[in-house]
Amino acid sequence: MLTALLVFFALLDSCTALIEPAMYINTRRVHGKAANGAAKISLQKGAELVDIPAVMSGGYFFPIEEVDMGDDIMLYCMGSLNKSDCVFFVNVYHCPRCSSPVNGDLPGSLTLAGYSGGSCSPGYKHPQTGDSVHPMVTFSVPVSFGKSVTLPSHATDLSFFSVFAVVTTSCQKRTLSACEEAFICTVSNKKCLPSTRICPAGYSNNRNHLSGSSCTNQCLAGLLS
Repeated sequence: MLTALLVFFALLDSCTALIEPAMYINTRRVHGKAANGAAKISLQKGAELVDIPAVMSGGYFFPIEEVDMGDDIMLYCMGSLNKSDCVFFVNVYHCPRCSSPVNGDLPGSLTLAGYSGGSCSPGYKHPQTGDSVHPMVTFSVPVSFGKSVTLPSHATDLSFFSVFAVVTTSCQKRTLSACEEAFICTVSNKKCLPSTRICPAGYSNNRNHLSGSSCTNQCLAGLLS
């Protein structure tokens, strides 16, 4: 019933606005904004997303940073006029032994749901930790045109969280020669199929994001207490 209602709202939106990917928190639509190739996006209260990979900055950004425990997060592919598919990039704060109280254990839930995580993710800057860049992990969630996916439930309130979406030609509609132009596709048995690879081939995460003790010493969870 909830999914049918959300799809109805999405169809209403599409009658008056450019057809684009959509995100819902329960029944409230979070409108995407074109990222316009930005490597940095300003957030609420002086925070920033930085080092945004090009594959994300070429799509839509959904300005949501906090989601209450128990709220449903639904990703809906309204596609485009040529009925392309969507790929949603779900970015979650990830600092082992530190981030669990504020990331809803979503990395674990997404992994159990069959989604693969990758390191080609933005970093998070908080005004109370200066120039430090806090690490995130990215999960790729493919959604076919006209379909929706509800993310696994999160065990706590979800903070320091972002979503990007890109509209792309589905792998099955690509020729073999154009298959790997989109790193989300791969050639297997002479067919173009979706790939589990999150990061483009040759990607190296050499950014100066916090890790290890430097990450836990500046734990973002402590800023919410």
